[in-house]
Amino acid sequence: MERRRFTQETPLDQRLDDHAKRLRKEAKGTPTGIKRDDLIRRARQAETAARMSEWLSKPGIQPPQVNEYRAFTMGHDGHITASREFRCTDDSEAVVWAKQWVDGHDIELWSGERFVIRLDHRQK
Repeated sequence: MERRRFTQETPLDQRLDDHAKRLRKEAKGTPTGIKRDDLIRRARQAETAARMSEWLSKPGIQPPQVNEYRAFTMGHDGHITASREFRCTDDSEAVVWAKQWVDGHDIELWSGERFVIRLDHRQK
């Protein structure tokens, strides 16, 4: 049996970016919970894969520097109620990620021992 071949019309990194955008849009309309967290995680994986694909396809480009961040969900009493660890290339990208988790509670974003920003849930 002969194998069927299919030629993609768009590059892999663009298809992955488009997939990530669809997942993020779906996550915005999904209530806070496991399903929303899974959609966000899958979008982040697709975005990372797109960056890797782009990086691997272009010789001479250095791998992006990745920083570790932690977003703390702050209770109304000022205590930490939850935290999430993630990686981003810079503070502005990390702020975009953290804004997704502002849902009735403030979020404090830290990179190691360095405070980045406090996102007020009333300014969403």
